Amino acid sequence: MSEARDKSIAVVNKCAQHKMLDKLITQIQKDLLRAGVVHNFFNLSEENLFDALKSILNMLITDKRDSLYAFLYAVDVSEASIRAIVEHNAMIEVEQLTYLILKREYMKIVYREGLL
Repeated sequence: MSEARDKSIAVVNKCAQHKMLDKLITQIQKDLLRAGVVHNFFNLSEENLFDALKSILNMLITDKRDSLYAFLYAVDVSEASIRAIVEHNAMIEVEQLTYLILKREYMKIVYREGLL
């Protein structure tokens, strides 16, 4: 497993431990919908959630760049973070991008719930 995958699954597990996994999934689905992508992530294990999001990102990168940018805008992943990924690999590393998205969606929930 990659470091980005491990970190992503740790974020998802943290949400599950704090009874916020449904909120994380709802937030991801809401932001994907804003980008014109419909997908149901409920009833997936933590690893399968990561894999499903990674698969969608792969599809957006290869087939729907405009939707990818709309999704990243909705999630509010910092441009500096994305540039750092691209500069290291000369292409978007999907597992690292998946981690950044999960981390940002988690932070949105934490702020909204007043847990920070």
